[in-house]
Amino acid sequence: MNIKATSGNNQFIVAIVSAYLLVSETAPEDLDSHAETIVKLILSAFQSELKSNQAFTLPYKDITDIVFYSDRNLYSDSIYNFSQNIENCIEHHYSISSDKHHNTKKTYVKRFMHINDKLIEHTFLAQAQRDYINLTVEKTNALATSIQELVAEAKITADGAKNTAEKAEETYRSMFANYVTILGVFTAIIATIFGGLNVVGLVMNNHSIGIHLLFVLISVIFLCLSALLYFLANLIVWITKSREVSLNSLFMTIVISCLVVIVLGLFKIS
Repeated sequence: MNIKATSGNNQFIVAIVSAYLLVSETAPEDLDSHAETIVKLILSAFQSELKSNQAFTLPYKDITDIVFYSDRNLYSDSIYNFSQNIENCIEHHYSISSDKHHNTKKTYVKRFMHINDKLIEHTFLAQAQRDYINLTVEKTNALATSIQELVAEAKITADGAKNTAEKAEETYRSMFANYVTILGVFTAIIATIFGGLNVVGLVMNNHSIGIHLLFVLISVIFLCLSALLYFLANLIVWITKSREVSLNSLFMTIVISCLVVIVLGLFKIS
């Protein structure tokens, strides 16, 4: 048993309450000798109180100090059964004592047991207070731990939300830039198509050009437009990360067709 006796404590009270706390651990055959020890301590500590019928005050602070710094418990069944050992011992002590006092045996034993019972009741009260405080501290610690866990989870959630928001903002910026780029590409494609059609129209309206040269010029213009459109289309594919669309075969077909027309046209002209 760990008991911290603070400065100023009544050493008799320390010994009596410590003995009470050992009752539940005492072997049945040793209870009488243990009771005799407690009786001697009470007789030494409360000599004047035993000779008087006046009310008295127990040093509750000393009892509280002992109980609060003890890791043992006082159990009602064992201590109240042990009170019979105490009563038997004090009766025997009165019978063999040379100092009979002015009180009768019955009165003297009753007074002694009143002091004994008050000591036990005060010990139980201090023990209940100690257990309540310990339970409150445990609940407070558990609540603090739970709050810390909730705070940690909230922090993790907040960090996750922050990361998600940052990714969403980054995605938004990327999408906006891609949107502007794609819009510019489509504008260039439309301008290229209409510009190419305009050039083809001008060439076809020139009646001084022979049919073979006309086909050669149209093929050259169409080849240039196809190359430009191929470049712009591939730019869109690269921006949208769409690798499933393949324009190579179509572009090669157009190039080969235009080259065939150009070669045949130049051959006819020559």
